[in-house]
Amino acid sequence: MSCNPDPDHKLRELIDWHLDEEGYPIQERDGVVRYFIRRDGDFIWGETEEELKAKYGENCRPLSFTFVSATIHDNPVMKETNPDYLAFLEGLDPVNRAQLLDGNWNVRAEGNNYFRRENLVQVDKVPPNIAWARGWDLASQEVTAQNKNCDFTTGIKLGKDSHGFYYLVGDYHESNFDNDLQMYGRFRKRPGERDRIISDQGHYDGVDCIIVLPVDPGAAGKVAYQELAKRLMADGLRVKPDPTPHNKDKLTRFTPFADAVEAGLVRVIKSSFPPGAYNDLCTELEKFDGERSTTTRRDDRADAVATAFNYLTQKRNIKIIPRNQRREYTLAAERLSEKP
Repeated sequence: MSCNPDPDHKLRELIDWHLDEEGYPIQERDGVVRYFIRRDGDFIWGETEEELKAKYGENCRPLSFTFVSATIHDNPVMKETNPDYLAFLEGLDPVNRAQLLDGNWNVRAEGNNYFRRENLVQVDKVPPNIAWARGWDLASQEVTAQNKNCDFTTGIKLGKDSHGFYYLVGDYHESNFDNDLQMYGRFRKRPGERDRIISDQGHYDGVDCIIVLPVDPGAAGKVAYQELAKRLMADGLRVKPDPTPHNKDKLTRFTPFADAVEAGLVRVIKSSFPPGAYNDLCTELEKFDGERSTTTRRDDRADAVATAFNYLTQKRNIKIIPRNQRREYTLAAERLSEKP
């Protein structure tokens, strides 16, 4: 079959191995045949049929799969019979041109993105005197055969310097990991295990990083916050509530962060993210449209980064300037030394 790139289609998952981090095809992998089986709706991959049969038994029946990328430049008949089509593709906006002319499987049509990764400013290190916070979005379910699309618990770490610039980093503890997706920075666990991982991540971040927890509306939400905050504080961690009311819609809470990114106020340390984690984070934020999670769009990272950002915007960061100081004799010292 043939198709145009679509980052939200199931095919994007199937061809992930054939694409680089930015969503462009890896030419060396074009046409490479791989094999997969299905287990509980998931794709399990192997390089050969024998590899999968050795692991899952001789009765499993692997299917072969390959992907061959192509653009208008690989279609000489089209270029000859419709020469204006190339000019049409070259005249598209940058996002649609990357998708339809260059074959990028990560970008989305212009107008759907509140967040665009190209607006993040890449830097190698952070300056001193940073106020750190990790905002959390909480869930409380594990994956089961009946519930394979349950929500994630997610924590996003942001820093703010004394000049008003923000820094997005990964810095994930090894336990902050989803075994099913093989991805750092999110997980699906019951409350007991969830809280232990949040504590592990808090100790890994250090006491200078504030844990910011959401507070759902109503008395039950306040009690849930207090109970988790007490457990984390008992572990020696610093905890604060999300200052933004959670009865506001998700887009209202996310917009201040998105505006800061668009204005060039958010820096990112890509080296602080494990392989694949940065691209996964950006892809989810680019998909966010203000609605709740679906099977193809998630809102947990948008909620978590909004929690961290909105806390830092209200936190005062005092710039400490070291100076060489010397003692001078003053008239005030003379008066103070006089006896009454």
